[in-house]
Amino acid sequence: MLRSSQAKGAWSFRNPKHLKKLTQLIYAQAKKYGVSLQQLAVVGNHIHMMIKIPNRQVYLRFIRSLSGSIVLLITGANKLKALAGKFWDYRPFTRIVIGRRGFEILRSYIKLNEQEALGTIAYKKDRLKGLSPPEWVMLI
Repeated sequence: MLRSSQAKGAWSFRNPKHLKKLTQLIYAQAKKYGVSLQQLAVVGNHIHMMIKIPNRQVYLRFIRSLSGSIVLLITGANKLKALAGKFWDYRPFTRIVIGRRGFEILRSYIKLNEQEALGTIAYKKDRLKGLSPPEWVMLI
């Protein structure tokens, strides 16, 4: 997950001006580095991805290139026009998924974020606490 509190308004990831280019950029970077992009959810201020990587070094190159490219795309910054301050709130949040259950939980969580971004559901994730992944899918 990549998150930025500055990604709102004109810099929002879901801004119609950016959404298509951003999605194309993510898929292009994944292809360039040999990363298999399993699932993607672009929300207003954060991006969720389920990826399959061959090794750690590939992940490091991919995420470094992708995060930098996203900043340049969204903000319009370049070598001559520097960005004041930092864009990303934190380092990318990553987790290694082990087993079928972990995979299903992640898949359901990303699907939930997609639905919230599209506006088809409008409740908080706090309602999901204590529920198992199959119950999440029933709520969606």
